[in-house]
Amino acid sequence: MSFAAQAQPGTPDQAHDPALPLPFLEQIVSCLVLGNYTHGAPYAIEALLHYFVLERRRARDTQADTWLVMGIILRLAQRMGYHRDPLHFPGITPFQGEMRRRVWLMIHGIDITTALQFGLPRMISPHHGDTAPPRNLSDHELREDMAVLPPSRPESEHTPMLHMVARNRFFVVLGAIADASMGASKMTPVEESRLLQRLYDARDAIPPVLRYTSLSDSLGDAASHNIHRIILMVLFYKGLIVLHWHHVRLVNVRTGSEEPRPAAAREETCRSSYRICTTAALKMLEIQHEVEEQRRPGGCLASLGLRFSAAYNHEFLMATLVLFTHVYGIANGAPGSYLDDGEKAEMHEMEGVLRRARRTWSLRSAHSREAAAVDKLLGKLFRILDGPGCEAVLMDGGVDDASMGQLDGVDWSFLAEFGLLSHLQDLSRHCIGR
Repeated sequence: MSFAAQAQPGTPDQAHDPALPLPFLEQIVSCLVLGNYTHGAPYAIEALLHYFVLERRRARDTQADTWLVMGIILRLAQRMGYHRDPLHFPGITPFQGEMRRRVWLMIHGIDITTALQFGLPRMISPHHGDTAPPRNLSDHELREDMAVLPPSRPESEHTPMLHMVARNRFFVVLGAIADASMGASKMTPVEESRLLQRLYDARDAIPPVLRYTSLSDSLGDAASHNIHRIILMVLFYKGLIVLHWHHVRLVNVRTGSEEPRPAAAREETCRSSYRICTTAALKMLEIQHEVEEQRRPGGCLASLGLRFSAAYNHEFLMATLVLFTHVYGIANGAPGSYLDDGEKAEMHEMEGVLRRARRTWSLRSAHSREAAAVDKLLGKLFRILDGPGCEAVLMDGGVDDASMGQLDGVDWSFLAEFGLLSHLQDLSRHCIGR
């Protein structure tokens, strides 16, 4: 959850996590080069993944270097046959085969999360491999000289692999959602409904010991168990947002143009999808608040030493932008933005959540261009909502031209796809002003 992208040459030091010393990373690189990693030597993939994870964790903003490194790791792994189940290779022992399944599971998950982070197609095709998921086994049950693998433990038993198995179910569905949302042809309502059901099935398949309610209900549990529960729910809400994001539309304040309205038969479906998306974003930002509270000294997550990074930020930046889009659409008088009393209360709740989230982004803005860009966007939005005519936003569905002028020059096209959050670092220069 706390992965980040690799440092680029010339990036300011404050954009990286100082807790990860450069000499250690340089030693990893030296070992990889001396070991001729491109030849597929033993443990080359594991060493590359170690380097990849540490480099991603260092940076505070999304950068393309690690996406390229991931391509090297993936191609090397395919060359070494990791994408095919070890049962196809008689020379691989049961122990080696299970380790290879665990490594491929990690590569598969990183490929999908990286693709979603950059808004680019994933590199692993589900049709080109058949590696089975690893079994739900504890490490002490595996030995190098074992002749046969023990049967997988029931998912009622909490092993170190259980959360990885549950997470993989979400990755499989997220990969299918990414393929559909980034495809050249538009996703059909039938396909969207089918993917939504698969996402709910993955949620329902979460083992009882990993189901998340709130951190306040599990303060006595191990911090690692709590973070595993959180990650699974974040993946679920992320899937809902990615699947329904295209239903969240904005009106251009200068041209008055808007996305074509759906046909009458589909309008209710679009409204339902819109609500699913905004509700998922709201839930995700509530999780962010809980994590921020509990990662402090004395909190139930304090022992993990969580640090923010680009991949950690990405999920919550995405949720922030969804709610920002919704609230801005109401402030801009988007069609259908006239609110009844219940919708006004919901609007105020979302505004409160955004104000709370802005405090987090403000704290991180000194070291993260993405956080700084979102902080500026929220600041401008709140100046509109705090100005005269704020009640008119809720009563009449719009604000006057002078108020909307505060957001003049913002290029809303960057919100066209959720995956383009990597472009947030350019917002201050191109959209908001220096």
